Amino acid sequence: MGMVWNAVDLFLVDWLLICCLTSPLFIFPGTEHCQGHKDYLFHLKGFFKGCLAMSFVALLLAGVTALILILI
Repeated sequence: MGMVWNAVDLFLVDWLLICCLTSPLFIFPGTEHCQGHKDYLFHLKGFFKGCLAMSFVALLLAGVTALILILI
């Protein structure tokens, strides 16, 4: 489920609302002139970092669960 949310965040929030439409709801006051709001690659890198983090957490939790099941 975390990976699905990560993809929704990338496509809907980051790319559509921030990069494409540049919704003022997501732009902090005083940063309107910054170029990073239209940087699709920045958001894609964040997506991959999120996927890596979610994979690590899932692997860790699966290992703990397997260990608990073995010990019971």
